[in-house]
Amino acid sequence: MRTPLLLALATLSLAAQDRFHIGLDLASQAGRSQSFLGGTLESKQRTQFGLEAGWKAFARDRMDLRITAGLRFKADADVESSYLGMTRHIGSLEHQSLAVGAEVTWYLPFELGGGLQLRQERMNMVFPETGGPNLTATSTRPWLTAHAGWSGKAQGLRPFLRGRMALPLTHTNVTEPSDPDGDVSDTEVVKSLAPRFELSFQVGLRF
Repeated sequence: MRTPLLLALATLSLAAQDRFHIGLDLASQAGRSQSFLGGTLESKQRTQFGLEAGWKAFARDRMDLRITAGLRFKADADVESSYLGMTRHIGSLEHQSLAVGAEVTWYLPFELGGGLQLRQERMNMVFPETGGPNLTATSTRPWLTAHAGWSGKAQGLRPFLRGRMALPLTHTNVTEPSDPDGDVSDTEVVKSLAPRFELSFQVGLRF
């Protein structure tokens, strides 16, 4: 009687493993440049830390579907202005984000997968050298992701390592005013400098 009961409990324990995951990200985001009013603004590369948690919603054979939620902590990147061949540093662009999404992973000799995230990005352009007013904008964009990595087993936990590439599916471009003396929207300017792609390394545990 005890043997079938122990086998049933062991089966339930194995089924419960790998249901959730949590990971720490180290990401490198590529900046973006915009040309308008005869000059160019460019945000440089930034390094950003983040956290991600996920829940396995569906599994079949060597594939699973996970629902994910994550955040990127605030980090800044230099902003440069170019005009008439001269380039100068004018400030920095702070960036942070929240994300929800879904991803599919195939477990081969290595892990391979992709997904879609919806990220709410908050950006703040600051001008410490000139003392100008801060410019703030919030943007919500879909991001396409692809990842590859490895996972193991250790006392009921499954440590994993993986690299991921993320690409936003939309961008904001600055609209030139029809009137030469017209103003360009500050919000458009900040949004136009949002990251254009991201490469990240993630280490975490599934349990």
